[in-house]
Amino acid sequence: MYDIPDAVREVEPPRPVIVSLARVWRPIRLGWGRDTPLWMRAGGISLTDELDGLLNCWVCTSTGEWLGMVDGLELGSQNGRLHLPLGPQLIRADALRPAEPATPSGAE
Repeated sequence: MYDIPDAVREVEPPRPVIVSLARVWRPIRLGWGRDTPLWMRAGGISLTDELDGLLNCWVCTSTGEWLGMVDGLELGSQNGRLHLPLGPQLIRADALRPAEPATPSGAE
């Protein structure tokens, strides 16, 4: 799939992961509570969510950091009216964690 096998490590099959948006894009408030208009708080993209995605490969940077290539992410707003699907994204490793495997119904 890629030409540089040492810098890219495919994950086969792709693994479910959870992406912490607060670690990817750290929210910075322009103002506190009363200074941020209600429409922004309700309708703006929420950067504090955790999203489900699929990890397809790991990519090494020139500084030795590993980034995960994640598919299937969709940003949304607090009021649920905004849905913004994203293409594949490179995500820092500290913003990723494995998704919990689904427990079959009736299993304890």
